[in-house]
Amino acid sequence: MEITGALKSGKISEEGVKTISHVNNIPKIKERLEAIQKKLPWIENLDVTVDLKVPIEEMKTIINDNFKQEMLFYKQSEIGAQQSIARLQSLGIPTQRPEDFFAEMVKSDEHMKRVKEKLISKQLTMQRTEKVTKIRKMKKLGKSVQQEVLKKRADDKKNMMDNVKKIRKGKADQEDADNFEINTEPETSGGKKNEINRKRKNKDSKYGFGGKKKMAKKNTQE
Repeated sequence: MEITGALKSGKISEEGVKTISHVNNIPKIKERLEAIQKKLPWIENLDVTVDLKVPIEEMKTIINDNFKQEMLFYKQSEIGAQQSIARLQSLGIPTQRPEDFFAEMVKSDEHMKRVKEKLISKQLTMQRTEKVTKIRKMKKLGKSVQQEVLKKRADDKKNMMDNVKKIRKGKADQEDADNFEINTEPETSGGKKNEINRKRKNKDSKYGFGGKKKMAKKNTQE
């Protein structure tokens, strides 16, 4: 961009700018590739090329779908591994680890012990954190339930007191009165007296009337 601006402003001339020509010389490229390419047996590099023939219409959908791309890579790798194993077996090279194979670990047992202890400590810390979080949630839930219970009790008490006031004023209906086992019908003027007579009658029937008490010891002609 700077050179283009300088050319337009006339600060430099086109003769002073060195032009570079890009030439796609395929024979020279192949010649150079053969010069740097090493002729090694296949077992030294284990290179495998898998050519999956995917239809063009399907490729258009794969371009914008990451999941389909990953599945294509997986299938390509699977086919390459199968071809490599078959080729190794044809060369007489074992592809499975023998049962008595022993490989010394790169890291020492002491180091792996420290790693194990750290992992266990981290796991215990996570468990404690989860436990504390669970307890806090349970406490919050318990408080909300307790508040609901207390609110319900207060509402029930308020309703009961309102019903009692209505009953005292004689404004309650029969359903409210039945809840308190109270007769809302107004008493007659002789209601109290009739109640006393009823009690007296029950006692008389149980213990007897006893007869006349006054002048019981007075002598008579008999």
